[in-house]
Amino acid sequence: MESESLKYDLKKVPKNRLKAWFGNFFYFYVMYLLSLQLFIYLIYKSLYEKSLVSGAILAFICTYQFYFAKRSETFIKFIKWLNFTQIFEDWTFVMEEPIQEKNSMIAFHPHCIFNIAFIWNNHINYEITPLASRVIYNVPFIGIFIRWLGISTVDAKNMKNKMKKGQNIGLLPGGFEEATLTSTQENRVYIKNRKGFIKYALQYGYTVYPSYAFGENKCYFTIEKFLSFRLLLNRLKLVGAYFISKYGWIPHHNFGIHTVIGKGIKLPQIVNPTQQDVNKYHEIYLEQLIQLFNKYKKEYNQGDQILKIY
Repeated sequence: MESESLKYDLKKVPKNRLKAWFGNFFYFYVMYLLSLQLFIYLIYKSLYEKSLVSGAILAFICTYQFYFAKRSETFIKFIKWLNFTQIFEDWTFVMEEPIQEKNSMIAFHPHCIFNIAFIWNNHINYEITPLASRVIYNVPFIGIFIRWLGISTVDAKNMKNKMKKGQNIGLLPGGFEEATLTSTQENRVYIKNRKGFIKYALQYGYTVYPSYAFGENKCYFTIEKFLSFRLLLNRLKLVGAYFISKYGWIPHHNFGIHTVIGKGIKLPQIVNPTQQDVNKYHEIYLEQLIQLFNKYKKEYNQGDQILKIY
């Protein structure tokens, strides 16, 4: 990868607002909201009204999702063509160095609501396998779109299988808890006790790249009260983030989203890392993430904010 390709700025790209708005409607309403409503409707018709037709449709779609749906280059090209990020005032992407061709792990922050930067950058700026929660992966109907995007699950078995092969992967270490912490007023990450990704990176000798998307926390109004209770819901694998924008599920867009991927942290391969090993390199990762945030925060309109660590 040439050095000039390490930075991408949407301001330099001609915008098609109408297509971008259609892309947002498709991505946030068709892929998520309408798909969920269709699933609930078919469940209701099948169980309450005993509709054989609805039951057959539900069974057919779920069978396709769980046994046949997979990454679709055609669907990914369609999402790229929609380019829904063009509704934002600006969209930049910076890599401090090229990503290795194998044995690379990109750790994204913050999760926020729809992790827009995570999904978009995976398919536009480099080719990695994005890993996400099994919950969203297995939600009927929504899971079809997730599979078409080439997203896989972040569970231990799947991660180990991919890392044994040296595949490059991207993940959101903060998970649901980091989504729950989303605040328009502060930059927050949930990482203190998230160390599993470091353990696996040590076991397979991966290079870990810390990444931060400045501005994504402003996409939605969120409920910030009752945080302890909402984090408790996350432990039960329930949603703890509640959000809305003035456009419903389509995000606010009168600002920029700026993603920076920092320099890689080359970890030694330790087949059986001790807790001390994990703690040591987790601390290095955390220091690098904070340094990355502090380095770019003024450039990307965060003023003197500090990165709050949970």
